[in-house]
Amino acid sequence: GRDLDARSEMLMASMMGAVAFQKDLGAVHSCAHALSTVNDLHHGLANGVMIDHVMRFNRSAAASKMDELARVAEETDFIERLVRLKDELGIPARLGPLGVNDAHVSRLVDVAEKDTCHQTNPRPCTRGDFEQLFRAAL
Repeated sequence: GRDLDARSEMLMASMMGAVAFQKDLGAVHSCAHALSTVNDLHHGLANGVMIDHVMRFNRSAAASKMDELARVAEETDFIERLVRLKDELGIPARLGPLGVNDAHVSRLVDVAEKDTCHQTNPRPCTRGDFEQLFRAAL
């Protein structure tokens, strides 16, 4: 407790985490919050399953950012690279193997739509969009 440099660095890290949490989390996190709430999925796993589905949805609104990701990753299509990485890591491509089914979709959409994270999504996300995202991921 007496190392002021270490305490200062921890305070800075904590602040940066709080800022990152509120900046542009987007629809991926709204979907993950819904999956954690409705299906008790681990938040990180829920994000991992949903990320490529939401990135496909966002592609038209964030093409230059996705092109930059592909360039940096030395890939022609960053989303497809992400799909391969998920497979290599054992992250499911779909929600079905995790126990999520069609009967959950309406409640998932309710929770995701009320979540504030999607307000910073590159592309506006309607109730119908969330339904399509969850169904695409089933």
